[in-house]
Amino acid sequence: MLRSLISSIRQTYTCVVRPNIASVNHQVVCHFNKDVDARDYSPGDEQHDKRLWRRHFPSEETLQMSIDGTPYDQLPVVNIKTSKNNVIISLCRGTGETICLSSGGSLGFRHAKKNTNLCAQTVGAHIGEKAKSLGLQNLRVNLNGLNTKRTSALLGLRTSGVRIVSISDVTKTPHNGCRPRSKPRK
Repeated sequence: MLRSLISSIRQTYTCVVRPNIASVNHQVVCHFNKDVDARDYSPGDEQHDKRLWRRHFPSEETLQMSIDGTPYDQLPVVNIKTSKNNVIISLCRGTGETICLSSGGSLGFRHAKKNTNLCAQTVGAHIGEKAKSLGLQNLRVNLNGLNTKRTSALLGLRTSGVRIVSISDVTKTPHNGCRPRSKPRK
């Protein structure tokens, strides 16, 4: 579902994650709160659907939110960039300056081992431990790249004990930008 959303429109999709969501695989999926009765839900009820999605997707009020006394736009940001061959994760302040950076190669993974989900999970856990040692508990996450490794990096970040406040997908997709190479004639 997430891939089809990304490929159709070039926008930033953000999901505000509540602390009672245990798994990081729930990025764009709507969840029921405990205060919403599942018996009252019928799949065709549009008003009920809008109320549920409004709780999880950001609105104009999201930027005025305060998480543990820190404004939402001043929270530290973890940028996860996954490519075909490597995972690079940086921890930045809310202003954009980098605090620390880690990748698969810096943790000792070489050659084809940098391309594994284990490498991504290890790098995510390493950045999470650094964030905890710096006293950063609440983090925003920006995902860049279309790989399965980004879920593993989120899982590693989550297992380190930091609280993920929001997950944003900032992958750039072209709208038929550059002209492709011509195919060789046979």
